[in-house]
Amino acid sequence: KQSRLAHRLDIPQGARIIHISANGHFIEVQTCTQAHRVRMRFSDAVAEIDGTVGLTVHRSHWVHRDAIRGWVPNAAKPYIVLENDVQVPISKTYFSRVEAAGLIDLSGATDA
Repeated sequence: KQSRLAHRLDIPQGARIIHISANGHFIEVQTCTQAHRVRMRFSDAVAEIDGTVGLTVHRSHWVHRDAIRGWVPNAAKPYIVLENDVQVPISKTYFSRVEAAGLIDLSGATDA
């Protein structure tokens, strides 16, 4: 079943939303092949993805779980790397949530 957000943006059935980012009053929705920009609140966009398996990793970024290819374990600013080579920052606020969800592998990361 297509999410309300995909329906709103006329994203073809079966196309997967892999990343949502906020930029001012607009959000950018990235699928495997297209980018869509619409004036909308980030929180409303995330609410409209209707159970798609993903996680907010920063106040301005949501990622699809299956789109994560890896991560850059920079101690100051860790990033998730998506299948389209986009690097998405993980904020300190959301880091423990991302870790708890098992979205990143912390083995051999920092000494912390």
